[in-house]
Amino acid sequence: MSIMYYLIIMDEKDFFKLLGKKIRYYRKQKGWNQLNFGLEIGIHPNELSNIECGRRNLTLKTVFKIASALDIEAKDLFDFKNTEL
Repeated sequence: MSIMYYLIIMDEKDFFKLLGKKIRYYRKQKGWNQLNFGLEIGIHPNELSNIECGRRNLTLKTVFKIASALDIEAKDLFDFKNTEL
């Protein structure tokens, strides 16, 4: 389903929670903790924690920076199929 579908059926808070879960999932798949990943992408670990918990909005620049570091396409972060809140 498209990003627009999720934006229409859920509120902003839930959208960012799902996005944070996807980021956490891919980060853990790489075996990185928040400190190492934060250093890799130039984001303080506390800020990364807020992103992964859905408490922070992301810019597209940050989304692409995260996806690049994870060796995935940015669109993969928005594939919420099989991802629950």
